[in-house]
Amino acid sequence: TKEYVFRACFIDPFQGQVGAKFALDNLGAASAFVLFDQGNDYVRGLAENFEASFTAGGGTIVGKEAYVEGDTDFSAILAKVAEANPDVVYLPDYYPKVNLVTKQAKEKGITAPFVGGDGWDSADLDVAAADGGYFTNHYSSEDTRPIVVDWLKAYAAKYNGAVPDALATLAYDAANLMFSAIDKAGTIDTAVVKDALEAIELEGVSGKITFDEFHNPIKAAVILQVKDGKVSYVATVAP
Repeated sequence: TKEYVFRACFIDPFQGQVGAKFALDNLGAASAFVLFDQGNDYVRGLAENFEASFTAGGGTIVGKEAYVEGDTDFSAILAKVAEANPDVVYLPDYYPKVNLVTKQAKEKGITAPFVGGDGWDSADLDVAAADGGYFTNHYSSEDTRPIVVDWLKAYAAKYNGAVPDALATLAYDAANLMFSAIDKAGTIDTAVVKDALEAIELEGVSGKITFDEFHNPIKAAVILQVKDGKVSYVATVAP
């Protein structure tokens, strides 16, 4: 733990666990195929934690295939996916890779839903290719809490009607965590502000936030679905 460092976002193991729990409990999946970029720590971390949680929950991993960042043709890997016929495919990569893989999967007739992480969150996600997929994220713009509604209005006014993505929202929550800690501390003395952050309880856009002993946030994740050309809220999963 770094004494003066606090995270605004939940850590990757939690996302993998949430994705596995959702696949098992909400999608009724008994089998999963895992695809991951072997050179990307973020992607590999989510994949490993998904696999551990999915198997611990009684599911079976029927296949696992690695690729590298520069790959663009996934036909060989997807042929293995089609043959294994899993209930879900876990693809915790960023949206450019998701766009390629899901488009090629549809061309191969693979109908199993893809599940991923917050790397999917982008206005540039190919919603037609990813249609039917799900991903874990930090907040939903469909949340009706006043703090979310106000944030969406302020962001849209500043950025020509745009909807803030997860990274913008986490930056906003991070700033508000700091401002709130300074207010509670009554000073900008870093040691006192640090103590205030350790004890903070803040209602943020991404949910109610407290910190564990490692300065990682204890907070919920949301599940979003890509369907009919849009991304919609499905569920909230708390730790």
